[in-house]
Amino acid sequence: MDVDRLIGWNLRRLRRKLRLSQIDAAAQIANSDQSSLSLIERGLRTINVVTLYKIGRGLNVDIGELFNLKGVPKTITGDLDVLVSLERPSRQNNKTNNS
Repeated sequence: MDVDRLIGWNLRRLRRKLRLSQIDAAAQIANSDQSSLSLIERGLRTINVVTLYKIGRGLNVDIGELFNLKGVPKTITGDLDVLVSLERPSRQNNKTNNS
């Protein structure tokens, strides 16, 4: 999975949900411009935690929304949805197996 593309896809989804143009969204995100936002949305720019925070704050969304897998095309997520759906063994099972 390409995390940059996942973040970009979700950023575009959230921006459109808020009915913001790239220019309007960039204006709401501190120290951002339309060209930078475009690169992020296309997954062509890797962003750091501070930028994630600024995006979340500027669009008034939890930054976890930028990592949301719901509705994201498989071309972006790859096999990650299969891994996420696997259940972790419970602690009770681990105790039984370790006895």
